[in-house]
Amino acid sequence: GLRYTEVGAVTCGCSEMFLPCRVGNLVKGESYDVACQWFIHLLERMENWPEGYQIPSTTEIRPALPKMHETGHIREKHERLSLQYLLGAGMMDGESPERIWAGHNALRKATKTTGPGTRHDVLDDHFGWWNWQKYIALLSPR
Repeated sequence: GLRYTEVGAVTCGCSEMFLPCRVGNLVKGESYDVACQWFIHLLERMENWPEGYQIPSTTEIRPALPKMHETGHIREKHERLSLQYLLGAGMMDGESPERIWAGHNALRKATKTTGPGTRHDVLDDHFGWWNWQKYIALLSPR
């Protein structure tokens, strides 16, 4: 079997950059449907997290669905989780993770047989390159 089958990451929905130290390995069978499944017990899960990673209980957290994913969810939750009605979301579509992973899907096969250290280095290099390209694009005159 394979040690890891997927990668989970925290990314910025506006700049589409990977956040530092926010990439982790997933093993087969883990779910990443954050808004509908994982978020439900988030506060319970956080009790076991290291202190620096816990979100303060005073912070309001609201899950939201990317616009292209809304139609695949239960109708009664559709409006409650829609970015269209989330104050401060503006016209963001929430699809940045899809655009980000499209550029990195080939890494799955490239790191399939590597050891953990090599896998980490390859992913770190690719994600760093992605962020660098985004950063340069932000600074380029239009």
